Amino acid sequence: MTTLPLLSVTVRYDNCVEREAVGLAFELISQYDVDVIVGPTCNTPAIAVGVMAAYYNLPHYVWGFTTANELAVVPRFPTVIILTPNYFT
Repeated sequence: MTTLPLLSVTVRYDNCVEREAVGLAFELISQYDVDVIVGPTCNTPAIAVGVMAAYYNLPHYVWGFTTANELAVVPRFPTVIILTPNYFT
C-alpha cells in the first residue's frame, strides 16, 4: 500500500450554519493554507463558501445535502465541483 507523505486532512464542522461555515473556511484558508475544501454539506453554507473558494481560486467539492442549482452557475462558482446530482448536473 502506498502512502501520501505530504497529505494532511483538517476537519471542521459547521453544523449547517452559514456564519460558522464562512468563519471555518476562512480559518482553513488563512491558517492552514489548504489546497482544497470539501463541504459544507448544506446549501446556504456551501453557497457562501463557494464564493470564498472562487475568490481564493481553491477547488471546492460539495456533497451531501448540497443540492442548490445555484452552485452549477460556473461564472459565479468557477471552482465548485458538485459531487451530488441536482437539476442541472
